[in-house]
Order: sequence, then structure tokens, then C-alpha cells
Amino acid sequence: KKEIYSKEILDANPALLEHAGEGMTNEELDRFAVMARSCDKFDVYDELTKIKCPVFVIGARNDRVLNVVGSLEIAEKLNCELYIYENHGHGVFDEAPDIKQRMYDFLKRNP
Repeated sequence: KKEIYSKEILDANPALLEHAGEGMTNEELDRFAVMARSCDKFDVYDELTKIKCPVFVIGARNDRVLNVVGSLEIAEKLNCELYIYENHGHGVFDEAPDIKQRMYDFLKRNP
């Protein structure tokens, strides 16, 4: 979880790590582990050009889980709209206060 959230978020919410995953069953955790391991073998990069609708790639420069390189490669392959958060990591969707507005604006421009 330290790889997901920024130090600022963890400092402001010290119980976040302690309670993360609470309420998940062992079966759910096992399924998550299987899914996470399978991501290593999942490669659809050559299939991306089959996407025919507008695409908005959002990445985070400090993503220590997936790395920003994937976002950059996808956006380049699709020649699509891209926004990289410079000061966020993997938890950007939870942390960036403007992310919902960015997504909404993209959807409004691309009905």
C-alpha cells in the first residue's frame, strides 16, 4: 500500500494502511493475487489500434506499481489524449482532486 498512496496521504491518514483490505475474505484476497499475477502475461499492446473510440490515458509520474511508461506508450500508440500527473503515484484516482473533472470534461468533448 505504500506503493499506492503518496506519503502525504499516508501521513494525513495513518490508519489507511492498517484498515486497507479489511472486510475482504481469504478467498477474495486469493482471487486478487491470481489476477495480479496474471497481469504479467497479459499483453494486448498490438491490439490497441483496434480501439476506434476516443481514448483518454491518465498516468502518474510517481506510479511505483505500474510505472508511467505504460501510459506514455499507450497514448503514443493510439495518438490519443494524455494527461500525466507529475506529483501523484498509483493512487492518483483517489488522490488527485481534479481527476473526476478531467474525465468528465473528456467525456463532454467526446460524446
